[in-house]
Amino acid sequence: MTSEDEWDQKSGTWKLRMWWANMKTNSRSCLVALLVLWVLAFLALQNFEKRPATSSSARMLLQSNNSDCQRVCGNVKIPYPFGLSAQCAFSSYYVLNCTDDLGPNLMTNRSDPGPWPVLIYISATSNLQQYFNNNGTIADGYFEVPFLPVTQIYPDHITVDATQIKAMGCWATVNASLSLDAQSPYWISQNNFFIVVSCDAEGTVSGFGEYPAVNYSTSCGPIPCLNSLVAPYCNDYDCCIQPVGLTKQLTMSGGGVAFQEFPNCGYSTLLYPSTFNLPGRGYTPGEGVGEGTYGVALWYNIPWAATVTNCTEAAKDQDKFECSNNGTCHVQLDGYYCQCQTPGYEGDGYALGTGYINECLKPNDCSRIATCVNTDGSYECKCPDKMEGDGKNPQLVPNVTNCIWIDQCNTGVCSPKAHCFFNTTSGDYNCTCQGGTSGDGLVNGTGCKETSNLAIIIGVSVGGVVFIIINSILLWCFVRRRRLAFDPAIFSQQELLNEIENKEGAKFCKTFTFNELREATKDFSVELGAGGFGTVFEGTLRDGTKVAIKKAKHGMGETRNEAKQFVNEIVILSQLNHRNLVNLLGCCLETRVPVLVYEFVSNGNLDEHIQMKRATEAEGEADDTSDLCHPPLNWTLRLKIAIEAAEALAYLHWGTSPPVYHRDVKCANILLDDTYNVKVADFGLSKLVPLEDTDAYAVPTAIQGTPGYMDPGLLDQYELTDKSDVYSYGVLLLVILTGQRPVDLRRQPRDQNLVNRCNRLMTQGLFADIIDPILSEAAESPYTLEAMDAVAKLAMKCVSRDGHDRPTMKEVVSELHTIHRKTQTSVSKMVKSLEEKFNFSEEYTLVPLADGQWHKSYDISTSIYAVGR
Repeated sequence: MTSEDEWDQKSGTWKLRMWWANMKTNSRSCLVALLVLWVLAFLALQNFEKRPATSSSARMLLQSNNSDCQRVCGNVKIPYPFGLSAQCAFSSYYVLNCTDDLGPNLMTNRSDPGPWPVLIYISATSNLQQYFNNNGTIADGYFEVPFLPVTQIYPDHITVDATQIKAMGCWATVNASLSLDAQSPYWISQNNFFIVVSCDAEGTVSGFGEYPAVNYSTSCGPIPCLNSLVAPYCNDYDCCIQPVGLTKQLTMSGGGVAFQEFPNCGYSTLLYPSTFNLPGRGYTPGEGVGEGTYGVALWYNIPWAATVTNCTEAAKDQDKFECSNNGTCHVQLDGYYCQCQTPGYEGDGYALGTGYINECLKPNDCSRIATCVNTDGSYECKCPDKMEGDGKNPQLVPNVTNCIWIDQCNTGVCSPKAHCFFNTTSGDYNCTCQGGTSGDGLVNGTGCKETSNLAIIIGVSVGGVVFIIINSILLWCFVRRRRLAFDPAIFSQQELLNEIENKEGAKFCKTFTFNELREATKDFSVELGAGGFGTVFEGTLRDGTKVAIKKAKHGMGETRNEAKQFVNEIVILSQLNHRNLVNLLGCCLETRVPVLVYEFVSNGNLDEHIQMKRATEAEGEADDTSDLCHPPLNWTLRLKIAIEAAEALAYLHWGTSPPVYHRDVKCANILLDDTYNVKVADFGLSKLVPLEDTDAYAVPTAIQGTPGYMDPGLLDQYELTDKSDVYSYGVLLLVILTGQRPVDLRRQPRDQNLVNRCNRLMTQGLFADIIDPILSEAAESPYTLEAMDAVAKLAMKCVSRDGHDRPTMKEVVSELHTIHRKTQTSVSKMVKSLEEKFNFSEEYTLVPLADGQWHKSYDISTSIYAVGR
């Protein structure tokens, strides 16, 4: 053992002693804290009612919307309010046990292999006396079960297998019974009927219950041997069928005499007509109830809250009302049940169940160009106008046509004397007149008309003159441009240095030689992207620093104005300092137009991520259907990016002197690093605004920017304000919410501009239609949906036509932080409510995830008492 090892042992021993000393010192405080926690836990348990709480907020995290809830047991679907655990059901009365063992008495005549869900709030007895033809003996049998298998669950009732619950005897009268927990929300339905089978058989049935219903007693027999009533359940045997009443408990008696063709002599039983089944054999003479399986129907409901007697009153207390917003509430006995009845939707109708499902909001196989249209229980993929096909994505569904352009040349759009050309890629067509005719070639236009010789001569003459004039002008422009391009008085390095050094702060910009940058970029071989004025290349400096280098495109920088775009970016970025603005490291002034050196931002731009064009580390280029794309941005990341971009713009407007107007805010200029931190880039069009101009609110300017993001006020008044950046930012928010492009000519004409589309849908109350389908799962969380709605409303304020109605960027930042804070507060309240209502074992935790959803780490351990009965 080395001296170092010995020191570690001694050090560890010393630390252990110190820890023990601290524990002894603080033992009294620990005991007091434990006592306080025990008292609080005891008081919390005293607040539990005998039956579990039914408040929606109390069970929000643990109900059937949670993907961990199992919704099938064997061949039986388990919809809400039922569940296979206390966390997934409305209350403990709706918890079903999924079991593989029903015991020997319940297995007779069952064909399904199991497992089976069983209802535990039921007890049944059966007393059987059977006559056997082979030896003439009588065998007595008696059994009692605490549960029965559930065979089907409907919105208003369930059916349980009651095949073995019957009073059956030979030369004797025997009894059977079926009873439900008096406190349970179940009743034996009056839609069942009492049946006595066999010649000379007789039986009685009686029932009673706490619900206001008349107690009843019914008898049948002795049955004459004349087929008094032959039903499918009786087959060739005589029988008697009588209705029963609504009840909680039911008792039957029955018996018969020896009858050679009927070994069981006679029996009485309870049967729900739709449950009768002869598994795998069909209808055979001589077979009846004794050969098949059948069940009993039990009504159930959600009990009313105190003083509530109808659905209208119940719906007023949304915290306790169980139906979803569009679910239908039906009154049943002393409570209600919920049902989904809207065409084109599916679900159980409960707010904490599956509720209502619009098929188009779920993942579907429609292609990106097609529109999903919800139908009754399904959906269709509709192609845009002038396109045909099934609209399915060929990457998801084989042997589909997607959407293809309809050949307009086959629709008679061109005149008969015109030649029609159709572009299958863009859907454009062209009509060209032939054979000495002229015109636009369109049937609905001027068509193709004969041209006289004189007209031809005049046309040729005029055309020749125009041709000479145009070429003369072009030649003059070319000569002048070449002369200016090589004029050393305009593009000397000294002039550029003077231009930069005259600007405060810009003179501190580090300069690089062109050879340094050529070496760093390996002769400008790795292109990262291209903008309106330059191309960005990846490079590595001699000290190992990874950089992005912006160089003018070929042919750019021929005029002083284009050169000043780069100079402007140097001037502005050299004076700014903010964590969400791209950092300018230096420049090279040895070329006509400066070459700019930036910090390297590794994760591309927001446009690539939103449009799913950001490639992974794998080789290859990403496109709309590529498997190489980065995973889509979730809602939490999108909100983070929106906040950081807003903070950067607010800094430009309010944190600098003089203020800076960016003028080109768009997704392509929002760069992201590996942890999705924002870096706002591209200040080529930005403008430093003197304080005297900001006091006047607006600065005269030329129209520059990106279509779709550009403030329409610039087109009206040619005046630049800070609200122009606010408009562009509002468009960026809409892109983050919808995942769509600001301008898309593939959309309907009225919706080609994203602002117009969102404004129309929001006005019509169709907010869900603007949400990016990638965020549909996140939107199922009410807290996330509320945040999305608030962001959408803020975006619509930002894109108001009148700049005076738009908020400032400081107000935008404040509103976004409020939205983020409310979401976090809602999650914290859920956690606090959960801790007060449930006892968790030490090894289980709830972990909050992105998008307002919850992940259950391992499992949730609760006692049966904790959820109540």
